[in-house]
Amino acid sequence: MPLRDVRSANYFMTDQWHVTPTVNEFVESDPKYRRCFWHVQTTMLIHTPITAIVCLLGIAIGVVALELPHLHHHTPLYDHVLHKYYRRHKHAYLIIYTATASLWIGLHSLHLLTLVLAVIGTQLSRPMLLRPELLLLLIQLGLLLAILISVVTLMILTNQVMPIILTIAISFLLLTCTYTYVVVWCHRYLSDKYRALMEILANTKSVHFKEGKKRRK
Repeated sequence: MPLRDVRSANYFMTDQWHVTPTVNEFVESDPKYRRCFWHVQTTMLIHTPITAIVCLLGIAIGVVALELPHLHHHTPLYDHVLHKYYRRHKHAYLIIYTATASLWIGLHSLHLLTLVLAVIGTQLSRPMLLRPELLLLLIQLGLLLAILISVVTLMILTNQVMPIILTIAISFLLLTCTYTYVVVWCHRYLSDKYRALMEILANTKSVHFKEGKKRRK
């Protein structure tokens, strides 16, 4: 059943079946469930298409890197770090490069699947369906942070700016951070909502059991 305000449902049950109201009453309109001027559930559903576009963009970057590997030969990263290894171990370098690009594509493709699960979980009020998304977001945050630190370190050591790589790393990191924040709060909201609903169902079953027991007597 739709759960707009579990507290109202609790009082309804109290009036109809004389059930004691739940201790932790859930109110969907509680201000703590509002983020960015909207309800956290609405905020997540707004942010999800943006994240999906970012995932598609990430897949596109990976495909370009995989299909046109010679493009990265013109980057400062290749000139200052990778070209020596490429000359000495060309075969191993190509294997590592292909594996890295494939991992990048696979990570963003998997993210699209967890996005779908997160939307389904949000609509069905099932917080456990948001957990794969949270896990993948944490992995992405770690990887993006490592990439950003590496790029900044390389820029300092070589005294050369890498605007394209730096822009991509910062953009992906900021969007991933904001979406992680929204998903965490949405998971908290759905968990509170789910616990409140399960408590109502448990009370309802207890009442029906007592009523059936009285009728048998």
